[in-house]
Amino acid sequence: MSSNQARGGIVGVLIVICLALAGAGVVFDLAADAGPPFWIGSARGGGAALGAVSAVFAVLGAYAANAFGRGGAKASGEGSKDVRPDA
Repeated sequence: MSSNQARGGIVGVLIVICLALAGAGVVFDLAADAGPPFWIGSARGGGAALGAVSAVFAVLGAYAANAFGRGGAKASGEGSKDVRPDA
């Protein structure tokens, strides 16, 4: 088993754990009758803050996917399978 396959398995397990914990949080939030829920989007400027945080997470996720997907290959194309020298 290569190290890329091992990392993919770990990431998959972490995603399942995060989804399970998020689901548990939603269930606990709905079960607890604590009045109106807090939502950042309802606050003044909350939509902009939510969009900015989403953009940051998207960029960080893209960097992480790139790092895990290429297995540490250099950006110059060395080690990449889809670079054709005759093109």
